[in-house]
Amino acid sequence: MRKIIFILIAASLCACNNIQTQLSDSGDVVTVDFDNIKTVDINDGEIIELEATDKSLLAYIDGFVIDDDKFFIRSRGEVFAFDKSGHYLFNVGARGRAENEYMQADCLFMRGDTLAVFDWQSHKVLFYDTDGEYLSDKAIDKSEDGLTVSRIYPLSSDGYIVTNVFQGIPGKTPMFGRTNGNFGYEYSYSGLYRQNGSSYNDMYVGEANTMLYGEMFSDSVYRVAPSSREIEFAYYIDFGKYKFPESLKYGKESYQLVQMLNDDESLVEKIATFVMFRNETADKFRFTFAFRGDAHYVQYDRKSGDVSTIRFEDPDGRLKAGTVLFIYYLEDGFYISAKSDDIDSNPVLVKFGYDVFE
Repeated sequence: MRKIIFILIAASLCACNNIQTQLSDSGDVVTVDFDNIKTVDINDGEIIELEATDKSLLAYIDGFVIDDDKFFIRSRGEVFAFDKSGHYLFNVGARGRAENEYMQADCLFMRGDTLAVFDWQSHKVLFYDTDGEYLSDKAIDKSEDGLTVSRIYPLSSDGYIVTNVFQGIPGKTPMFGRTNGNFGYEYSYSGLYRQNGSSYNDMYVGEANTMLYGEMFSDSVYRVAPSSREIEFAYYIDFGKYKFPESLKYGKESYQLVQMLNDDESLVEKIATFVMFRNETADKFRFTFAFRGDAHYVQYDRKSGDVSTIRFEDPDGRLKAGTVLFIYYLEDGFYISAKSDDIDSNPVLVKFGYDVFE
């Protein structure tokens, strides 16, 4: 269990337990039934092994984009291209300070048929064709109300939702903002403000054209929607007797809570944590959470209220779906990652259809 806690904190470190909110208290309640969790053999999915070479050895998957015939994966601050069979193709761009280089790839996304890589340290978006050739770049300026872009999430409508860097004034500096299609800053979202700092590696805009946000040890999920200038309360995750006790959170930052779980493994048997990789469509809300060393995957029907929860197991003992938590949603299914014990191997992508929840 120590390993999954370490990976989750590395991928999504958040120290924002005391964020002041002025949000609606209305929202859907999603009740997780721990007595009815479906176990699925990970080998029933479509397994894609990502080739590990001297140039393509990945750590964890921090960003993921699918083109027609390629996977683009962000890991270790770089961007790697693989074909749909998992064969390594090339690196996109290079790290450096030159005009066509990035100091670190902090997020990536598609803009039409162009791959965009954002480097917040140099405050610019670099554009590449899908063969990895540099095309151009665009500077991103700091907003007048104190938002310095750290991540960019393209909307299916025109424009982008952007997140702020760690710094800011509590209760004043916005966490999220909206830009137009040319990255011109339009406005900030009210309701949530920057206080201590967090990273947003597990967020992206889904088919519902919204982005969902939640704190690391919180059961509450908030919605950032382009149609509103205020953050909306969206979902409350009811873990019942496995809820993280508020008394244990009091006065502690997230890194202290992670350390507490690492030091007392008996708590891991009693507490569900790390609500992550949230996504919604017009009909469904999906997310993952960690419990007893495993990643659990939840699908909530927004119309009927039905909730389905699954966990993956590997009877062969080769792939471990709980140790590298990642999920990428598509219209027809979703990808997760798994890892073998071989330190020289890459994470494995495994694709499932949504019928796995049935």
